[in-house]
Amino acid sequence: MKRALVIFSMLICICLFTSGASTKGRDGDNPEIDISASANSAASMHPISLEEIVSFREVKEPRRSPDGARVAFLVTQAFLSCDCYRTALYVVSTAPGSVPTKLVEEPSLSDVRWTPDGNSISYLSSKSGSLQLWKYQLDARSAEPVFTHVPGEDQTIRRVGYHPSDTTPVGVFTYEWSPDGKQVGFISAPALDKGVMDHLDKDGILFDQNMDSYTLLTHQWLKVPAELWIYHLEDKTEEKLWQNKGEISSLSWSPDSTRIAVAYSAPPKLKDSMVFFNQDVGFMKIATKSFEVVADGEAAETLPQWSPDGKYLAYSSWGGYVDSPLTVYELATGKRRDLIKDSNMRNYWWSDNSHGLVFEAGGRGKHRTRNGLFLVTFDGQVRRITPEGDHVSDCDSVHGNAAACVWQSSNVPPSPSIVDLGTAKLRSLADVNPQLQKIAVGHVTELRWTNKYGAETTGYLLKPFNYVEGKRYPLLAIWYGFEGKFVTQAEWLSSYPAQAFARDGFAVLMVNYPPYDNWKGKDFARGSVGEGYSPLSSLESAVHTLVQEGIADPNRLGVMGISYGGFLTEFSITHSKLFKVSSLVDGGGYGAAAYAMSGHNSHENDERVLGGPPYGATLQNWLSFSPPYRADHVSGPVLMGFNDHEAFYGMEMRSALSWGGVPVEFWVYPGEGHIFTGPNHRLISMERNLDWFNFWLQDKEDPSPDKSAQYERWRAMRKQQAAKVESNRKAHPEVADKTKAPVTNAKSGQP
Repeated sequence: MKRALVIFSMLICICLFTSGASTKGRDGDNPEIDISASANSAASMHPISLEEIVSFREVKEPRRSPDGARVAFLVTQAFLSCDCYRTALYVVSTAPGSVPTKLVEEPSLSDVRWTPDGNSISYLSSKSGSLQLWKYQLDARSAEPVFTHVPGEDQTIRRVGYHPSDTTPVGVFTYEWSPDGKQVGFISAPALDKGVMDHLDKDGILFDQNMDSYTLLTHQWLKVPAELWIYHLEDKTEEKLWQNKGEISSLSWSPDSTRIAVAYSAPPKLKDSMVFFNQDVGFMKIATKSFEVVADGEAAETLPQWSPDGKYLAYSSWGGYVDSPLTVYELATGKRRDLIKDSNMRNYWWSDNSHGLVFEAGGRGKHRTRNGLFLVTFDGQVRRITPEGDHVSDCDSVHGNAAACVWQSSNVPPSPSIVDLGTAKLRSLADVNPQLQKIAVGHVTELRWTNKYGAETTGYLLKPFNYVEGKRYPLLAIWYGFEGKFVTQAEWLSSYPAQAFARDGFAVLMVNYPPYDNWKGKDFARGSVGEGYSPLSSLESAVHTLVQEGIADPNRLGVMGISYGGFLTEFSITHSKLFKVSSLVDGGGYGAAAYAMSGHNSHENDERVLGGPPYGATLQNWLSFSPPYRADHVSGPVLMGFNDHEAFYGMEMRSALSWGGVPVEFWVYPGEGHIFTGPNHRLISMERNLDWFNFWLQDKEDPSPDKSAQYERWRAMRKQQAAKVESNRKAHPEVADKTKAPVTNAKSGQP
């Protein structure tokens, strides 16, 4: 899938499901999370296993109490015994040395908030059979629903942790407590009119530009509206304030509890808009139920936040691949100003004095850094608060010069932590993966370099366990976006076990695509470089440097990626001869078939990058750029994996590879999301990729009898590959030696 779609979905929907190892419950019928269990002192150190990668615990949503004395947080863990996840809600005092207490544990919990009085912790739970708002009363030590809203239709990605196979009815998508504690604002959706659906089934459906092949697969003929409601706690009544034809993605109460600002989807105003997921910002006056639009430009304007004094409403925008302005709107005058134009922002909060904002971002503009906290004042001055070597994310609101966040780095596991905004010091509140004391993992090093287009690129190198200086190792490059998080698998890429690769003797390079300047309109010269040739140049530069430094074996190079990284994998193997074997998951794009199956927004992006459609005058652009049209240039076998909702996007490349005589294996994982989340599917996908690269680059086979058929297929592929190489050698002896990786210049990293 292409970058624009995936980047924005990552901003509005957290779909990471890494988790953590605990022997308790692993083999039983009632798995349970237990972060208090320390490492077995009698156990010996051992290299990390795939099972331990799958069951690694993930920390989410650390949230401080109103008085700042306690932090609530979630811990999610996968269990292979039930092929399921469990999530536990913990609370811990911010005093040093405090021990976390588990309050509740369920299959899924999300959207943690403290009630304004600090007596309860609220969250979304499907314990009752539908997703509803619950609260845990700390004094009574009991959980109860706050209210129950009638579930409606769910045909969108509004739910937190959305997954195609998750059919749980949803009553509340998200919510916020009013500052006075008397009301809850929440977003829901109505049920579709059965009569309308029956009419469509009878008369047929007029296919329009908002539909695509996914619409045909899922029969989502109607776009479900979203509704803004409030629940009055005093008289226990619900009141509908507003309905939008599309989604409502976020809401924010004014300090005086009289208005609710929302971000909502709206159709672009320009006919040829190049904006994905256009959103606008406005607010509802509760007393009069009147709605006022604040921002309605050609961008995804979102995350409205009121200043503590109520004079300003801030919002962020996402209008392209790089730009992400943070704008402040003055309610009294209607004036607005961009405090930052290139923040790459994830979230933000007002400072206590309303004269500045703290925001969470992964670096600024073209300079990639680990995700952290930044401060911007009204005069536009920006400074980073947290150290660049640490990855800080999922923070709560900022008050009292402190925040609660998830803190980690490439070599430090994640933990709920307190950030002192004045001193920039971070303090962990809990060790949620104590088993790591007995598990050996490889050390990760950050790399920075510049490609031939002058674009700075970053990546993370994981050397093989027991690395020997001067010995060359097979190198695996993994594509997409890496932020310096703790590495077990390839950060959030659930099919590629980076630490297991290193354990088995591979050097692993996790490569970020280089950023580039945004543009408007259709421009093949810029689009082809930005989306394809510049990323490939970055990868080639890094590989050549590692070859020159004596780390990588130029004859044993593999490449892989997921989503846009899957496309970059396809682009790499069809436009370069460096790589001998590859793998991709839920990737592809920029092919004529994908263009035809995608909706209007995808057409616009494709044409923006390739100058026009794969027809007429611009067809030649596609022939030179699109991986399926260059499949006969691939020099090694390809492993492809897809969920069943997106597998059709891979069929074009699979057919092209087969036509080109390239050995290809195509796997479908039923019921999966865009990133594989099922614990058993994660394990199987990681193991299959581990076996795949071990077989092709290290001539290793797992002796398990269960895998005999796998290796029979792969040996047949090897013979097919050898025959193709020999045929090409005889047909083109003059180019037989040009497929080897060239030696590079040590200083420039260029060949």
